Amino acid sequence: MKHHYTIIQVVYHEASHAVIGTMLGMTVSSITIRPLAHRAGYDYRGLCNYVWMLNPLSDADQLVITLAPTGAARILAEKKGWKLKDAHYHCSDYDVLTVEQWRKGEIRYRHDELVAAEARGEAMLRQPHVWRAVEALAQKILDDMEPGEDYAIFDFDCNPIIHMALKAA
Repeated sequence: MKHHYTIIQVVYHEASHAVIGTMLGMTVSSITIRPLAHRAGYDYRGLCNYVWMLNPLSDADQLVITLAPTGAARILAEKKGWKLKDAHYHCSDYDVLTVEQWRKGEIRYRHDELVAAEARGEAMLRQPHVWRAVEALAQKILDDMEPGEDYAIFDFDCNPIIHMALKAA
């Protein structure tokens, strides 16, 4: 069964990648939210891009960045009063494929590594100042978006919002 993602779900998903990535030393270059038309209306997909790093992150940190949106889905569902199944976006196959590409096709992650990374990402997101940073970035994207438009928020817009919200702790 194919899930159709709302704009709010995708924006929070990408904002959580951006905030957790920033906390772990990455710099966001852009976030893109793209509408895809289908019979039931619009479906949305997103992508968070980072500036290439001279000293890459550990596999464990990369996995936390990739899996953090699973925790964001739970937190968003709690705050919106949704049943978790209504939030229904966990990490996409693309996110998991990206992790495997980082590892250059080596062995797949063990289940305990995935569970630990997901738990670490959610614990980070549950810190009030971190969730406020996700909310601030998500709100900026939503405020600036025109319905049905492709949208990218670039480094000079995105990183100061994240850093300001994180420093407000």
